[in-house]
Amino acid sequence: MTNKTTVASYKRIIAYAVCYLLFGLSVWLGFTQGPNDFFDSDTVLQRVCSTAVTLYGVFGLGAGIGLARRESWSLVMTRAWCVAIVTAAIAAPLGWAPGETPWWGVALGGIVTAALAFGVLRMVRMLLQRPGPPSSSRV
Repeated sequence: MTNKTTVASYKRIIAYAVCYLLFGLSVWLGFTQGPNDFFDSDTVLQRVCSTAVTLYGVFGLGAGIGLARRESWSLVMTRAWCVAIVTAAIAAPLGWAPGETPWWGVALGGIVTAALAFGVLRMVRMLLQRPGPPSSSRV
């Protein structure tokens, strides 16, 4: 009997790679940029953005650890990561470049970030499910 790598296993490998890449980047950016920007901020929106950046670093770390351990709470951490990353995407242009970014640019950035976050949430949900036995399509 031979083991064949299926499309489903490739899909899982790619999903793990994408999730860990995005969670890792958000942890790095969250811990290096968030606290520094918070103390340099002058307005409430800048503080909201800096707090959201720090939080997506914290939630990204938790989601990555939970995903590696296949814990169900990693889905909750991923949801919190999604909220934090969308909040930062919307608050950043409003707080750090007021008047320079049109409203539709802020909205489009928020929509694109929300779509990316939703995709990561779906991948984490898929990865937390136990893979079933391969189906034999050839009879």
